[in-house]
Amino acid sequence: RAEQASSAPTGTAPAAASRPPPPPGGGSVKVYVRKRPLFAHEQARGEFDCVTVPAPSPGSVAPADSTEIVIHNCQMHADLKRMFVKHSAFDVTRAFGEAADSEEVYRVAAAPMVAGALSGRVGALFMYGQTGSGKTHTMEAIEQTATRALFRGDPDQALPGAVSVRVAYFEIAGKRCTDLLSPSRPEIALKEVGG
Repeated sequence: RAEQASSAPTGTAPAAASRPPPPPGGGSVKVYVRKRPLFAHEQARGEFDCVTVPAPSPGSVAPADSTEIVIHNCQMHADLKRMFVKHSAFDVTRAFGEAADSEEVYRVAAAPMVAGALSGRVGALFMYGQTGSGKTHTMEAIEQTATRALFRGDPDQALPGAVSVRVAYFEIAGKRCTDLLSPSRPEIALKEVGG
């Protein structure tokens, strides 16, 4: 089981002459994948692990950083009698194995975006995956760590904490978009802007 998080710096915040320009390569989309282990009840039912985060190749720049996931998809032969497993590899910005903790995921996937926000830039973080893949577990940890970092600041980069922040926190499920910050969870109308 794996969930996917995409981190996308989306440009600069409007109307602030004192804000620095976005970093080189800004505006790109990075894809991070965090694999969760099988739950005990899944193992008891005999389910197999359909995602592997392979160890990085020897001699890579950062030996602990994997940039590939492999999906193991059970399929049927054309005779509909015999099964086989198709292994499909996908390159990602960074893949976190089941042993990765939330602090490591935050440090790699979200901390640069938080530092950008403290410098006046705008960013977006998307969590994507099927039900039960671990999105809520990962998002709650990132949300708590990011909130503390936004108000504390980044002493490593001499960035003071924010006095105020604007945050949108919503869920898109099917064709519905729900405001997760409002206790009544109203549906949000999405509108296309531009081309």
